[in-house]
Amino acid sequence: MDITTDRLKIRSFRETDIEDLFEIYSNKNTCRFLLHEPWTSSTKDEEFQKKLVTNQLTQDTAISLACELDNKVIGDISIWYTEMKETVEIGFAFNDVYSRKGCPINLEKRI
Repeated sequence: MDITTDRLKIRSFRETDIEDLFEIYSNKNTCRFLLHEPWTSSTKDEEFQKKLVTNQLTQDTAISLACELDNKVIGDISIWYTEMKETVEIGFAFNDVYSRKGCPINLEKRI
């Protein structure tokens, strides 16, 4: 799945995205409202592999998508079905460096 906005590209994660995603999820401030602890050097490979395999949305599995700006992954978009019929929930996690730049609003319109 590839979606392009005027500034951003939404796509599946690639093996080369590991360091960009680690930059996001190793940040304690970013993870304080998430359902997992910040990534560490020892957990990063295992956690990243989970993102790589969640690349198709089904009733039973979520999808994780990379949000790219200027060839750098600046965010992670997770989409999953809820218990309500034909309803999905969308979660975002962005690199703090790119906060307050309107990225989630830009994406929400396209998704």
